[in-house]
Amino acid sequence: MNWAAALFAAGLWWLLATAWLLLRPRPQPMRLSQLGLRLLQDLLPGLLLGLLFGRLL
Repeated sequence: MNWAAALFAAGLWWLLATAWLLLRPRPQPMRLSQLGLRLLQDLLPGLLLGLLFGRLL
């Protein structure tokens, strides 16, 4: 398994999820705890994608 590819894919997913969350318009201001919860929810798919890429490469 290529761990470098897995970590790169997971990190890229999390970076894009963070950018998407921060750049989209929202009707009310988001508290820091809500932001952290949303980022943790986006971490699991990123880790799964990273494991998939690591397994394929």
